[in-house]
Amino acid sequence: MSDSNYHTKTDSQSVRKLNFEDEDSPLVIVEQPEPISIDSNDKIHANVEEEVIPKLGIEFETEQDAYDFYNSYARVVGFSIRRSKGHKGDKDGSRKWLDRVFCCSCEGIRGNDKRDDNVKCHRPETRCGCKAEMKISCRYSEKYCVVKFVSEHTHVLASPRKRIFLRSQRSINPAQAVEAELADSSGIAPRASVGLMARRVGGLDNLGFIPEDYNNYLRTRRTEEMKNGDTGGLLEYLQRMQSEDLNFSYAIQVDLDDLITNIFWADGRMKLDYEYFGDKAMFGKKPQTILTDQDAAMAKALASQWPETHHRLCVWHMYQNAAKNLKEVFGRYNTFAGDFSSCVYDHDYEDDFLDAWDNMLDKYDLKNNSWLQRQFELREKWALVYGRKTFCADMSTTQRSESMNSQIKRYITYNYDLLRFFHHFQRLVDDRRFEELRADFKATQSKPSLEYPVEILKHAASVYTPAVFKLFNRELWLTWDCELHKEGEVGSVVIYKVISPRKSRQHIVQFDSLASTVMCSCNKFEFVGILCAHALKVLSLQNCKRVPNQYILKRWTKDAKVGSTMKNYMHVGPHDQNADVGSRYKVLLKLYSNLAARAALTDETFRISLDAHESTLNKVEANLKNLSIEESTVGSTHFKSKAQQANDNMQPTNCEGNKIKGIKLKGRQACVGTSRRRKGALEKATRKRKRQTKASSHIQQLTPEDSMRNLNTPGFTDMLNLTQEDSMGNLNTLGFTDMLNLTQEDSMGNLNTLGFTDMLNLTQAQLPKVGNQRNYEDVE
Repeated sequence: MSDSNYHTKTDSQSVRKLNFEDEDSPLVIVEQPEPISIDSNDKIHANVEEEVIPKLGIEFETEQDAYDFYNSYARVVGFSIRRSKGHKGDKDGSRKWLDRVFCCSCEGIRGNDKRDDNVKCHRPETRCGCKAEMKISCRYSEKYCVVKFVSEHTHVLASPRKRIFLRSQRSINPAQAVEAELADSSGIAPRASVGLMARRVGGLDNLGFIPEDYNNYLRTRRTEEMKNGDTGGLLEYLQRMQSEDLNFSYAIQVDLDDLITNIFWADGRMKLDYEYFGDKAMFGKKPQTILTDQDAAMAKALASQWPETHHRLCVWHMYQNAAKNLKEVFGRYNTFAGDFSSCVYDHDYEDDFLDAWDNMLDKYDLKNNSWLQRQFELREKWALVYGRKTFCADMSTTQRSESMNSQIKRYITYNYDLLRFFHHFQRLVDDRRFEELRADFKATQSKPSLEYPVEILKHAASVYTPAVFKLFNRELWLTWDCELHKEGEVGSVVIYKVISPRKSRQHIVQFDSLASTVMCSCNKFEFVGILCAHALKVLSLQNCKRVPNQYILKRWTKDAKVGSTMKNYMHVGPHDQNADVGSRYKVLLKLYSNLAARAALTDETFRISLDAHESTLNKVEANLKNLSIEESTVGSTHFKSKAQQANDNMQPTNCEGNKIKGIKLKGRQACVGTSRRRKGALEKATRKRKRQTKASSHIQQLTPEDSMRNLNTPGFTDMLNLTQEDSMGNLNTLGFTDMLNLTQEDSMGNLNTLGFTDMLNLTQAQLPKVGNQRNYEDVE
């Protein structure tokens, strides 16, 4: 302890007599007795520096300073301390400790445990009646003064290397706490993190805490994050993300019991990626193709919600099911696997597929096989002859999805709660985006090495990403093995037959000299997005030195993320003006956010954007003046509500006084300024049951008038005597409408967010229960 924090006191003072049984007892002024110091064991202080040993009269600024000083002394000697009895009172206009005793952790004797009959193995005894203690008081001075010190112990003291296990000597300092949180958020296991921190300080005994303290700290942090419950913590996280990113949106679907069933969320980067690649359903745009396994419920849902989307079955899952249902056939015939695979992949025309299927059934005597009959009914979902004209990015299985699942398992385990899942999933997203950034850097800063620097390869290398260029390069090499035969001409269209010697298959390629287009029967360009070897063979014959622009998909190029396709998703059809204001506002906000980010890079682009903004604003204002006053008022009012909502989302949600949207929280009152102990959950539940039993017996004696008066506590009035206008006024907080005039169909339309059923059939006794339902708020 430094000299500035404590002082030696020499003058005599008066003290207040302690009475721990009655806090409101009158002051008794007595002459100060002689300070008590019991220091008869010189061996304890033999190797202890003099300034570390407590002495009578030493003063401290605060109670915590006194505790830290005594704890430092205990560390040197080799024992643990704890706060013991004390007395609080009002002094200098504030409530503070008037006196406090710090004792050895072995002080006293363990009391009787009420659980003796149920506990099989008790904890070891740690208290042995040790008398060592230090007492401080500030009753008649502004500072705390040591008035009693006992140094003698009745137990063995800990050696220097064992002092790390003393409870009061273990603590995680702020720097270590930050490092622990960073390690946990990065997915580093506690054991590895503690080991690294121990190596930095020369071993675990120099760390200041033990591994159990590290785990307890992380558990405490997670508990604090989940103080609002699993759902409340999740909502708080989502709303915080929305305040940090205006383009972040989420939606939560709950069941009739208000339990979360589905969660959708997307940040600004995810939405931007969708604009470029469109691999997900968003902004009203539906995906072109979906690959799933043979799940009947999923197939039914997709057919009802997205009937125009192509639903394809995963070929890999089909092979797994074939191995189970045709196990004997695979074992008996070595050629069956090749014939079955040929039916799936190797045909360009439907007639060829049907002939091959019939030949396979005849060859292996499988015409009566029920599993193959069911698969044939679903042939349009798995045979590539029916799906080659639909773009699938060369995916015929859910391998990409399965690969993503394996990636997620590296970051997330099954025992994570919802909040930890979101934290670690965001870590996965960040890592994947970093790898994407690395790939983009390599694509722009390097060029593929060309074995033969032909012109078409040079052009492809300058346009395609390195991964797509490898696929194109392979197709170009395959052209050397293809045989080309001219079949005929129809006007400007020349028809060729291309034979691939590896599979002895013939493909028909049509080249239109006027339109400079090429079309192959294998439909590789339609299915994958790059030209096949058969088409490249014909283009080579036509002395084509570059890849035609119409056969270069932007998604496969290095400039895939240049520009925006958001305007293609904007709805321009006739719609209700008020209903579309919000969606148009979001589109404009996103477009101008991107513009602002680019225009702020230089002074010149900044001035250009300002001039364009002024010109655009003048045109908008001139156009709005032509609208009627009524339409302008409605539109501006709705616009302001959306703008205000976006502004509200910028407010932090974790500040004091702000409530989490979509969940009702129960306030918790701490026992401040009182000696009442906190009641456990079991004790509270027991008392609650007693009160309910007492209340139920009392309700039986109540008149109908009294019982309705009791219902006012949860916010209900006399339901029987309420008029229509009064009842609606009292129930507005629950989102009810005119219940008396609603038909069953209308009431369900207005109340579906609450998950209620036929409200007209609810009895009076059931209505109070309805008012207790929670209503989650889906935020877009």
